[in-house]
Amino acid sequence: MRIAAHVDQVFFDVPGGVGTYVRNLFPALAGRDPSLEIRLFHTRFEPAPEPEPWMAPFPIDELPGSIRGLYPRWNVLGRPALPAPIRSAQLVHATSASAVPPASDDQRLVVTVHDLAFERYPGMFPRTWRAVYRTGLRATVRRADAILTPSRHTAEDVLSHTKVDPAKLHVVPLAATPPAREVEVADALGRLKVRAPYVLFGHSHRSGPWARDDLSEWTTPTGTRLMNTGSWCYQPHFLSAEPNRSPYWPGTAIRVGENGPPELIRLLGDRGHDVLRPPTAVPA
Repeated sequence: MRIAAHVDQVFFDVPGGVGTYVRNLFPALAGRDPSLEIRLFHTRFEPAPEPEPWMAPFPIDELPGSIRGLYPRWNVLGRPALPAPIRSAQLVHATSASAVPPASDDQRLVVTVHDLAFERYPGMFPRTWRAVYRTGLRATVRRADAILTPSRHTAEDVLSHTKVDPAKLHVVPLAATPPAREVEVADALGRLKVRAPYVLFGHSHRSGPWARDDLSEWTTPTGTRLMNTGSWCYQPHFLSAEPNRSPYWPGTAIRVGENGPPELIRLLGDRGHDVLRPPTAVPA
């Protein structure tokens, strides 16, 4: 199968979770099925971006237009058409519903909808980007052959905010990112000039380190200890049946005192599935 994938997000100043999704998805697909012919494409950036190392095995096309020029026209008008090399693919994957490229009549269009935060928290998004996300969601519902969401919660959000055909929705949970190699961690800390004994971060699903964890896996070659609050999203496919038994259980925080090391604390550890589970959405 020939696949064309839109990869703009990795070239953003802040690639975010979508950038991580793109960086991991296509090398994993190629490794899983070497017969796949994957072609990457992106809009024009100024200055022109340097391809990332993982992109080396794949052909890359730069489109003759910028985000400002293409995203609104793609989402609202379904044009301009993609260049011939991309139209030769059998499947077009829009890796974010912010931009829905116009697939041709003989192509399948797959769109990943990561969340509907712009609907739940509209005040957190600039007006222009709210419009882009909303028109992208409408284009997704109207034109996509398949819509992927990383969780049931997002799928239910799409059902409650749109008139999507439920048969198009497919919940495909994100896999855990393989641990970074030591050289990658050391390089990142060196580049960011991190000299602190602890680095605290969050929203990377798995909290830790806990008492049963191997601390060497949470310590960089330079001796910096990593601590993660994990995600506050309720995603049952990651969780144990009993509350608080899984490091993916939502609701972990890090308490930083005046003395001593940072401390992981469970704020929702006593809450069971019946409390954390969101109410079932009613399709619009």
